[in-house]
Amino acid sequence: MKPKEAGKEIRRYLKPVKKLLKCYRTSQKRFYRDLTVSAEEFLNTNPQAGREDLHKFLGDPECLVLNFMEQIDEKEIVNARRRSMVFLVVCLSIAALILVMIVSFFFQYIPVKMTIIENSEVITRYM
Repeated sequence: MKPKEAGKEIRRYLKPVKKLLKCYRTSQKRFYRDLTVSAEEFLNTNPQAGREDLHKFLGDPECLVLNFMEQIDEKEIVNARRRSMVFLVVCLSIAALILVMIVSFFFQYIPVKMTIIENSEVITRYM
């Protein structure tokens, strides 16, 4: 397998791992580095290996993440999840604030046409 293809296979393997792994960035980087080194060594020693061989060698990504998460301190996992939730809440709050500002801008500066019928007269007003 060519180095470019090997890199693609490793990235494809790491994609579900990145979605599942919830911990501090330093622990994530260490895990990715160790996993990438293992995968590169395997693909260098077995140039004919494909995606299935890589999966057999490294194991199921979900199982790897679960095993790694068991080794991490529980406080780190809780704090990392809390951080991601706080980030999500802040982003959604900012988006809601921007939406409210846009809507209020349109209601304030776009004239509203109002038709009033008084004494069989039609009066059009812009507010």
